[in-house]
Amino acid sequence: MVEGRKRRALPTAHKIGIKNDLLALERNSAPSQTWAIRSLNATHINRPDHKHTHRFNEGGAAIDAKRDLKAYRNATLSMFDITHCQNPRAVTLTLKPYIFSNNNFARLTTEAASRDLRHFLNVLSRKLLKRFDVRRGRRLTCFPVLEDKYVNPHYHLMLDKPNGVSDELFEILVRSAWHKTTFGHSQVDIRPCDLGWILYITKLRTKRDFIDSIDWENYHSS
Repeated sequence: MVEGRKRRALPTAHKIGIKNDLLALERNSAPSQTWAIRSLNATHINRPDHKHTHRFNEGGAAIDAKRDLKAYRNATLSMFDITHCQNPRAVTLTLKPYIFSNNNFARLTTEAASRDLRHFLNVLSRKLLKRFDVRRGRRLTCFPVLEDKYVNPHYHLMLDKPNGVSDELFEILVRSAWHKTTFGHSQVDIRPCDLGWILYITKLRTKRDFIDSIDWENYHSS
């Protein structure tokens, strides 16, 4: 059983992709927002094992924790543009809090949830994308957020359904891929979405740790 909430470092190629998004966002942001974007950069790109109880602005003064989280949320929302997606879908994937396997008890951890989501996305990408594109590293556009406070643990995703794939086939493949994961629960919900979904899934409540709730290891932009 894996305990704790420590995250693995992001793969180099994926790290560079997110860093480029952040640098582009910083160039186009007002000076008052720059510190929040730099914090977002440092937290998930340079220091995956961060301590974020307090952050400091460029003048060195401590930032109120609630204001800090709101600024972090706004910077994240600015980085992801849903209008670039072809067929955005709101996908909710429920997780089992624990499992029994081979007479062993295993409790869900943040790392185990992220590992299951990575497997799910890899399987789904192979089914929905061309083999040549997958070999070149293309992945489905995905904005994943984990909710695990006072609720049954579940992922909220914004997944971009490729053109030419029917809603019926997409749902079948999503359910099939999720059921192949270790902690995947049978409860799955899929529906069309817009910016309102992104605003909803990045709300501050129902998350044990808001900053860690955004699964950057499985984030892929279009």
